[in-house]
Amino acid sequence: MVTMNSSNKTNETTEDLCSVVSSYLDLYVSAPALETVQKNIKGQAQIASLGAMLSIVADHIYAHGIDYNKQYLADLPKEEIEARIKSFGQFIELQENNTEKTADITRSTMDYINNDSSRKYLLNYLMREINWITISLLSGSYISALILMRSTFELTVGIATRETGGMTDRIYSIPYLKDNEKKIIKDHWFRLCAWGHPFGKWQKEVCPIFVSHKPSYHPILFSLCLDEFVQLLDFFLVVAVVKYELGIADLKREFSESHIDLSGLNLFCHRAAA
Repeated sequence: MVTMNSSNKTNETTEDLCSVVSSYLDLYVSAPALETVQKNIKGQAQIASLGAMLSIVADHIYAHGIDYNKQYLADLPKEEIEARIKSFGQFIELQENNTEKTADITRSTMDYINNDSSRKYLLNYLMREINWITISLLSGSYISALILMRSTFELTVGIATRETGGMTDRIYSIPYLKDNEKKIIKDHWFRLCAWGHPFGKWQKEVCPIFVSHKPSYHPILFSLCLDEFVQLLDFFLVVAVVKYELGIADLKREFSESHIDLSGLNLFCHRAAA
């Protein structure tokens, strides 16, 4: 009987907590998101279109994208290439021998494979963060959306290049971007960086009265965030197409069949039209 009472009390507590969490999410996520849909159906439709586009691109990367970093391997010095050929050859010859030497060769070969990969696994992180950008944008958490965009931008650069210097150097090291494209992307980076600090942009462009109330739709901030979001995905789309050698014609066909809105995706559209 005591156990039953204890169990009932636990269930009641869990139900109470679920109710509190549900109310919290309704206030800070669902309500402002629904307000956004009601007041800017076109903007919300564009976000949905971008999400569908990203899913198509991700599917193509997983199914057809190359697994190795072609540009990185092409730029390796002769001795590095020979070291890889030797390691892979030894691995094939000795993989059936259970010796310490075989273990060393296996470890060395796996290190090369991991180091030279096209880093598809980073796509999982990117997709998750883009989902949170979408949620933040829809629910009126505009500063959060911009901060997440900055991190996602940096992740995209990490997929695009192995350069580890400053961000300008990293952007300009991406070989398949034209100079004018690199400038556009660099300017985008600096705009996003300005939102990464709690002063300046926050105080100048987000009204203190607006942030002191419960989350709600703000047309100017929504438009600003959506423009930055489109440019971020445009950058990623170009990286994905070139880095993973995706077929632009196949993507265009699927985009058309899914009625994807390509408005603002200028870098991609320019390449697709070439």
